[in-house]
Amino acid sequence: MSEKDLEKLLEKTNLVSALVFINPDTHAVIIHLDGFEDLEHGKKFTDNMFKKSGIKFTAFEDAWETPTIH
Repeated sequence: MSEKDLEKLLEKTNLVSALVFINPDTHAVIIHLDGFEDLEHGKKFTDNMFKKSGIKFTAFEDAWETPTIH
């Protein structure tokens, strides 16, 4: 991602809010992000966030048809 593209993405993220749930018993964290301009903006933000964090992830678009991960 170019510096210019990153700047555009960061400008758009001012619209984004996050709701974070932390389960102290299981040490699980769920992050809900809202406020993207469109699906593409959300995907780009998510890809960038996870690439920078080093966390491997699987994305799926239908929350009701999620894969079972063991």
